[in-house]
Amino acid sequence: MGGKVRIGAVLLSLAVLASCSVSGKSPLEGEPSAPPSAEGVAPEWLADRWRLEHEEERLRLDIAIPQVGEELAGAEELNARIGADYAFYLDRGPEEYGICDLGFADPSLHIWYELYRWEDVLELCIFGREESLGGSGPVLWTSIYGYDLEEDVLLTTEELLERLGYTPQDVVDRFYEEVVWSEDPESYTWEDIRDGWFYVDEAGEPAFTVSLYA
Repeated sequence: MGGKVRIGAVLLSLAVLASCSVSGKSPLEGEPSAPPSAEGVAPEWLADRWRLEHEEERLRLDIAIPQVGEELAGAEELNARIGADYAFYLDRGPEEYGICDLGFADPSLHIWYELYRWEDVLELCIFGREESLGGSGPVLWTSIYGYDLEEDVLLTTEELLERLGYTPQDVVDRFYEEVVWSEDPESYTWEDIRDGWFYVDEAGEPAFTVSLYA
């Protein structure tokens, strides 16, 4: 962490529970995993806004979407942003999911969240993994929401990176080093990576959840 402080001395994550599958197994292969926090609890101002667990023969849903409390001055704005980003899933029952909705036959959908803190900087991450129970390459995504506790304001992704000592170009360079195959002719931009493909992990390092070649 380079001297930066994490909540509870290690990653604090309400997703320690949410990142387990409906059957109680460990997170699916390829998903970011969360070690338990030293205190084993999340801050009082972070809770589930919508929680759904459901499993049947041809459908599996494990969804946890967060909300923050009024203890944060920017709670209303942050909750509104999360609500807009995840409106499709909020208050949606199992009977409302189908092949056309998720894009897979026999779909499996897992959405969970994790919270990271470095001194006065917070990053709330929502992770998603969508695939077929019959076997398929997963579709992965990540939404990140930065917050400055000292200034009590939401941060853009660029502002979050700046406070952690990175630039967008640093992330692009790391992406090419760790994700892109040398023979890939495509050109990937910061905008491609920013909108759903990366987050800053518990070690304070850029990490990627996209599967370009699955």
